[in-house]
Amino acid sequence: MYKPGDPLSPEALQQLETLRHRPDSEIDFSDIPKTTDAQWQHAIRLRSLVRSGTSQSQPLVRRTLTLLQPPANASVDVEIGPLKDEGADYSCHVRIAAPDKELNFDIHGVDGVQALQLALRFTGSELDRIGGDRWLYHQERGHGFDRLNELKSA
Repeated sequence: MYKPGDPLSPEALQQLETLRHRPDSEIDFSDIPKTTDAQWQHAIRLRSLVRSGTSQSQPLVRRTLTLLQPPANASVDVEIGPLKDEGADYSCHVRIAAPDKELNFDIHGVDGVQALQLALRFTGSELDRIGGDRWLYHQERGHGFDRLNELKSA
């Protein structure tokens, strides 16, 4: 499951931001150890569904929910998207913003449709984890998202 690491220093964040805008041909990768075929097979087979991250682009959709939590109800914003083509797969960003915390995830799929479907279902599962059945959306109980455990086999 997702476990946050130590935050990056401002210098490291700046270096990553600079590298993000440069083509791969201009970046020195010589200090990165070679990955063996066995490691790649293991990485592909066990590739994580969830990766933490943030996004600079606009979301595809937004939904505002109410978390029924005494003494005061909390407004929680949910944003899904944008989709990103990452070469071998696609990712879809999920942002859940409550008054006391913000959660960001990138959900990966083999194509854009799968990434979006998984992002929507992941959101439902994460909302269940956060608030159980205490959600209100359009004056009705619930958050309106499917859950990951509701995935159908092909």
